[in-house]
Amino acid sequence: MAVPYKSNPKCVSTGRSYDERVDIFSFGIMQCEIIGRVNADPDYLPRAMDFGLNVKGFLDHYCPSDCPAPFFPMAALCCDLDAEKRPSFAKLEEWFENLKMHLDIRLPLVSELDQVQRTFWENHSQPENGHHSHPEQPE
Repeated sequence: MAVPYKSNPKCVSTGRSYDERVDIFSFGIMQCEIIGRVNADPDYLPRAMDFGLNVKGFLDHYCPSDCPAPFFPMAALCCDLDAEKRPSFAKLEEWFENLKMHLDIRLPLVSELDQVQRTFWENHSQPENGHHSHPEQPE
């Protein structure tokens, strides 16, 4: 049974079958709840007209400046409406283990995760309120 505010909009609107990619979308929404300390209810968590994640709205209002630079890009990728672009749980586990080592002992990020975060931050300029400042990312 799907949880309405965490469900993949395409499955809800088209009745498509559920698979791991749907769970990845829900996991991404839960990551956003954790990062922004906000409920998944669209009245609070910024959503796009198609019920996907409103990345700019989230960045502008909920992404704290102390959020590790790769963490929100991973969440946003999980919430991509194109299921083929979402990482698998196995890939997420690898990335989270690497992120933990990066934060604990400054181990470099694996190239794939580093590319995900760099691409994300290159495509999302800083908001006027400066809420998501990530100094380790080049301007």
